[in-house]
Amino acid sequence: MRRVVRFALTGILALVLGSVAAIAGATTRTLAFEQACLDLDIGVVDEEFCSGPPSRGSDDLPVEASWDIRVGYHADRAARAVIFQNGASEVEIAHLTGVAFDDVTSAAIAGASFTLDVVDQPFDAARVILVRTDRGAVYKLGNAFEDETGLRLDYELLSDGSPP
Repeated sequence: MRRVVRFALTGILALVLGSVAAIAGATTRTLAFEQACLDLDIGVVDEEFCSGPPSRGSDDLPVEASWDIRVGYHADRAARAVIFQNGASEVEIAHLTGVAFDDVTSAAIAGASFTLDVVDQPFDAARVILVRTDRGAVYKLGNAFEDETGLRLDYELLSDGSPP
């Protein structure tokens, strides 16, 4: 009887630890609409320096800005959140639709269409966004959930930018 109980507990423990390990790579952050920026490489949310348009080559946004993404707001859409990348720092973005966050792996990077241009598409639970930072790392963003003040999202490193 003790052996059966020990086996069952060991199996349950392995299942729990495996589940924790599977989600340990994802980080959850909440970003205020039009106010907060996130530097994915260091995981810092900045509400002080996040200003100016996200467009590439803008005179209003210093090139030395270190943020990677910010959350725009479109009141005329059901899903109001839009992810803008820092084009001034050469951050690239690719949208993947109809795929779950947990299903996106580093293999998706090769087939993704990255762009430096702003992609004005709603960010909702049915979309995963890949971001290639100014340091070359690629992150996936997903599990979007918005409320009246901002967006909660998960992000996870897919590639540190090193050659395979």
